[in-house]
Amino acid sequence: MSAGRRSNLLDIGIMARCWVKDLLCEENQAEEPEATWTISTKNLNIVDMHSTFSPQPFTSEDHITCTVVLNKTTFTNKSSLKQKFNYCPYVVTQAVYKLTIDKSYGIDNATVSKTNVYVPSQFFHISPKLQDVNSVRREMKLEMVWSTDCDVEVPPNKSIEATLTVLQKLYSARFTVKTRMSGKVGIMDQNDVTRHYEIGIVDLIKYEMAKNRLNVKEFDFTMDDDVVYFTTYGNCGFEYYADKV
Repeated sequence: MSAGRRSNLLDIGIMARCWVKDLLCEENQAEEPEATWTISTKNLNIVDMHSTFSPQPFTSEDHITCTVVLNKTTFTNKSSLKQKFNYCPYVVTQAVYKLTIDKSYGIDNATVSKTNVYVPSQFFHISPKLQDVNSVRREMKLEMVWSTDCDVEVPPNKSIEATLTVLQKLYSARFTVKTRMSGKVGIMDQNDVTRHYEIGIVDLIKYEMAKNRLNVKEFDFTMDDDVVYFTTYGNCGFEYYADKV
């Protein structure tokens, strides 16, 4: 695994730590065994420029749609006149939200993009931030309430069955987020505040490329003077009925 890369995340924190270690070696300074390098982003400007979302066709087995009966109640009228019965079931289920990042960038294995990832859905708008994802995959369960309140008219000496059904369906989309980054990455030894270093984000990336520790083709980014543009790719999905609680 090359420096600066963990799984499919371009990790700026790893790159900065490698750069400091190389710098200390070049200056003939031994790295303290107890050194704990902390990354600072206070001088790093991060701006999410734009994002795109493309709904995916429901073609695979993961996108099977089916009708699920949540409640079934039988009303019986034993009289000689029509009767109305009130039908008001209340059912709680779990919905599942899934977010997968194919390629991205971040610091210490966490994305830094603040973009909200919207999942296409007819009824709900779930939109967690990419910044909240501390790995390349996240699954979140949400409780949902299903109910109705209606009258069921039953003929004399008859029975009628009322049901509450829901369409189990997975909505999914591909997404991309383009982010502009400029400024400097700071790195400091927590055990010695006098040991503090800074390097421009573009200079850091160029340094890693010169050391053959970073292949520009592996991740989608471009550089322009002191600015670098990253693109995050991923997939999001929302299944609004999963299991009864």
